[in-house]
Amino acid sequence: MEERIAGRICSFCCRDESGEEQEIIQYGITLLTESLLKTAALLFFGACIGKFWECLGFLAVFCSIRSNAGGIHCKTNAGCFAVMFLLFAAGMAADFFGISRGMCTVVYILSVCVCLCLAPSATENNPIADPKIRRKKKAVCVGWLTIWYMQLLFSAAPVSTGYVFVSMTGIVVSILLQEGMKEWKSVGSKS
Repeated sequence: MEERIAGRICSFCCRDESGEEQEIIQYGITLLTESLLKTAALLFFGACIGKFWECLGFLAVFCSIRSNAGGIHCKTNAGCFAVMFLLFAAGMAADFFGISRGMCTVVYILSVCVCLCLAPSATENNPIADPKIRRKKKAVCVGWLTIWYMQLLFSAAPVSTGYVFVSMTGIVVSILLQEGMKEWKSVGSKS
């Protein structure tokens, strides 16, 4: 569905572009459409269960960090949505059962260490080889982690602790999985 929408937008807006350029533009529009639909669906779900603002906060925390940290990707759009939904549900559960600020502090420190050592996690489609870009993404990632952590500690109305905790934990696990997959593939190709 997203590809059809992107194809129509691209054919309408990019009539003067070559075939290859149209494909690239259509691919970008497809990614944007998929992201917007996932976000809208998750926000709709959050609104239906009375957790719209928590869902918006979760997305703000997770997406601001994830866009700079990188990490493992699902093979399908449905898989990506399922993981986002599960992370949001885990944030709700963590919020319900309660996560101490001390535990968030431990996860914050672990997240910063993983991001400093491994972020941004490069993928096949996004190799990020330029050292300047890597340093900038690393700094922005640590900056967002720190902003959300400080907001959690000092704000009168912080984003719920569970959502921050799950977002930071999700990022760390995603990066470690991505790096583990790279290591596993390199060991497999040597034997």
